Amino acid sequence: MIPQILVDGLVTGCIYALLAVGFSIIANSMNFFNLSHGGILLVGAFLTYFFKVKLNLALIPSVALATVVTTLVFQGIAATVFMPMRARGSAKWNVAMASLGVFIVIQAVIGIIFGTAPVDVRGGTLPRMFQLGGVRISSTDITIAVVAVVSILLFSVFVRTTKVGVAVRAAVNDREIAGLVGANVGRLELVVFGIGAFLAALAGGLVAMTGAVTYTMGLDGLLKAIVVSILGMEAGVLGALLGGLALGVIENVTVFVTASSWRDGISLLILMAYIYGTVYVRRMQKNR
Repeated sequence: MIPQILVDGLVTGCIYALLAVGFSIIANSMNFFNLSHGGILLVGAFLTYFFKVKLNLALIPSVALATVVTTLVFQGIAATVFMPMRARGSAKWNVAMASLGVFIVIQAVIGIIFGTAPVDVRGGTLPRMFQLGGVRISSTDITIAVVAVVSILLFSVFVRTTKVGVAVRAAVNDREIAGLVGANVGRLELVVFGIGAFLAALAGGLVAMTGAVTYTMGLDGLLKAIVVSILGMEAGVLGALLGGLALGVIENVTVFVTASSWRDGISLLILMAYIYGTVYVRRMQKNR
């Protein structure tokens, strides 16, 4: 039983890691919390449903097409909403609130088009199951884990070995230094936002592969992205990957020991502990 719980948690954690990497690089490069990140997950998942069920495409092409379309849509939103606000010198919290507004609008549009009831991408078709010792794992779980880990590793290689990737990493680490060395910071930020949106949209498509897609999954995804970013903030991409895996395992163990209603409660407890700890440390430093 325990090995099964751990494996299920690791698969879930791979999706959390994708979300967190995308959230972190946008936050670091553009200096605001993109609260529409959950909306990217939501659109990616529902477009996967649309392409798979409504247009009758195969599942993998549906995920790929949904990921690309969602990325382009949100890059357009960034170029017309977030970046102009930043160019006018808007405070980062104003930009964050604008991104929250985008998320609310996106969720409302999804509700109008697809309704608020859960939809099933698989259409009654169950994935192939494999027995590995005492652990049962589906072909869908294997696909999710492989795609998520490979995507994160490819992103890591991209930012370390290519000219564009090095420029992107400079923008993520310090946009002012990137500007001083001659990089087009505005264009780089749009590229970074696109990469972050791509990873979140891909996460949405992978979630859709598991079956039910829900109207409220965007908010849940945003919470996971923030929490995992906190858990792995000091170790970059690797930290996000490990943080996502850790959160997935912790949630599954908690659900096994208590009840499924505690799944999101764990994320909230971690977030509250971080906020309280940050405030406490700052007060202690101030009183010295």
